[in-house]
Amino acid sequence: MSHVGASGSIPRQAVVLSILVQSMACCGARAQEMVVQQEPIPDNVWSDMQGKSWHEDIGCPARAELVLLTVPYHDFQGESQLGQLIVAAKVAADVAAAFQEIYDSHSFRIERMELIDRYGGDDDQSMAANNTSAFNCRPVSAGLKPIAHMQGIAVDINPVQNPYFTGHPTSPMSVVKPEAGRPYIAEINRSADVIGLITPRSVVTEAFGKRQWRWATSGYITDYKHFSQNGK
Repeated sequence: MSHVGASGSIPRQAVVLSILVQSMACCGARAQEMVVQQEPIPDNVWSDMQGKSWHEDIGCPARAELVLLTVPYHDFQGESQLGQLIVAAKVAADVAAAFQEIYDSHSFRIERMELIDRYGGDDDQSMAANNTSAFNCRPVSAGLKPIAHMQGIAVDINPVQNPYFTGHPTSPMSVVKPEAGRPYIAEINRSADVIGLITPRSVVTEAFGKRQWRWATSGYITDYKHFSQNGK
């Protein structure tokens, strides 16, 4: 209990102690927030997904098969932020553990992490914004099998610094998505010194690799941003 002085004021030591206690409580609460949280898809999120990242009659996972992750990450300024990802419930533990490891390392930065519904379920818009995302169940061309993002078993991280491309890196005919990522398809520019760029020895590849998730960096098509459970 604080003692009030003769003048009716609280002694300076008591005020300082009170400030310290409040500061510690605040920091403790903040620290508790900086772990990946998992929950069923909330009603408002599910409603917003309709016609964007989730469509009827194309084989999208049921609501109960998906979960919402709230994920801590360090932004490009090095500040701690909380983002959101939707993934399949069956891979949620792996994704949560990988992103927790990435965050705890303090060695990798992510520009933004928003649900793709904010971009109308449009991959191109999301990639152009350098948005890190996961689940997106959208119509595909006839005859094609559902891709990993449709199943909620893939994540894309910093698409600009880690673009998708086909063809030879030096060819002007190569296709690059997003276009802003073109400078980063050349091996000479893929340096760990570039903020948000994924390398073979980065904490990102290690965190997902130890959980047997594959990095899409081999073959004719290279997708530096893409990690999936099934390699697709």
